[in-house]
Amino acid sequence: MYITKQSDYAVILMTRLAEQYLLDKKQPYSLMQLSREYGISFYFLQRIARSLRRAKLVQGIEGRQGGYRLLKAPDKVTLGDIVRVIEGPVSIMSCAVEGCNDVPEECTRYDACVAKFAWRELQEMVAAYLDQHSLQDLLNRKGEKKKAVVKKPAKK
Repeated sequence: MYITKQSDYAVILMTRLAEQYLLDKKQPYSLMQLSREYGISFYFLQRIARSLRRAKLVQGIEGRQGGYRLLKAPDKVTLGDIVRVIEGPVSIMSCAVEGCNDVPEECTRYDACVAKFAWRELQEMVAAYLDQHSLQDLLNRKGEKKKAVVKKPAKK
């Protein structure tokens, strides 16, 4: 499974909205601000935010003080929720698509193939990983990284 830039940016956006949610869950966060902070195209962020809004993960607030905000607490939104909105079902091979047990048309060796079992198991592991990690988990890891102190060698 290839995670596209769109999914990567969606996770960045959602993580930033999660930070804002924890500061003041009623206050929206501006896509323009995120665009400036990360150097991501504003129009690309708008497209991503529209998909997340349709999936009811975020709410768009119009107006001068508008922006986007999370609709659920950061511990209730998983990476799987976000990636599935952007990419669709988790899939690592045509014979290992989440929620699909059909034989792929392009596979002529499906019945004799033993590798399909490994690919399906891997697909299930990837899906489980995405579902077990929330936005809150990402924020906690970010906080741990900030707390880590890097000691510089003493000057002689």
